[in-house]
Amino acid sequence: MLVGTIPQSLANLDSLDLILDLSFNRLTGAIPSSFGNMFKLQEMRLSGNLFCGRIPSAFGDCVRMQVLDLSQNKLEGDIPHALGQMTNLLHLDLSNNQLSRSLPSSIGYIPNLAFLNVSYNLLEGVIPENGVYRNSSGFFFVGNAGLCQISSATRCRSLSIDKRNHSKTRIRVILFVCLSIIVLLTVSYGLRLYCYRKRKEPTEGVVLIPPRT
Repeated sequence: MLVGTIPQSLANLDSLDLILDLSFNRLTGAIPSSFGNMFKLQEMRLSGNLFCGRIPSAFGDCVRMQVLDLSQNKLEGDIPHALGQMTNLLHLDLSNNQLSRSLPSSIGYIPNLAFLNVSYNLLEGVIPENGVYRNSSGFFFVGNAGLCQISSATRCRSLSIDKRNHSKTRIRVILFVCLSIIVLLTVSYGLRLYCYRKRKEPTEGVVLIPPRT
């Protein structure tokens, strides 16, 4: 139940060369970019926290790392192409975040990558078919409505068209609601002004003057 942010200085532990496991706590904030200086580390597990922001591109310098688990956080933005430089990586889990845009083709060139999980994000576009991306048995992409295989490129185009149409429809609805509110406010103001002026008008009638005695 650790809370708060991770100090940048944690990356200065030069003797740490096996595992850094901070998973399933209540840690918040961004993942420090200084973690890219942990060149000797073989496993980093940060899953099950409340980390936000982007995945540091500096992870690409961790060339000895074999396991990187950042799942079940609130990470956003794109997946850095620099992760493809982690040539010893065997296990990469980025599932259950808010990552968006397309899958980087560079990950396909990690020679020994046997497990890749990017499920339940906001990824879109075509899943690359280069290199290890062809290993369908250990790679998981479910929960990304915008992702599709090259073999179903028609579906990709359909998703893209549906997305554009959805955006246009949403804009039309917002404009209609805004115009309706403006019309209602204008009519309401006009009625109030009319009633106010009616109250200010003098009342017409006959004034009776009593006779002189």
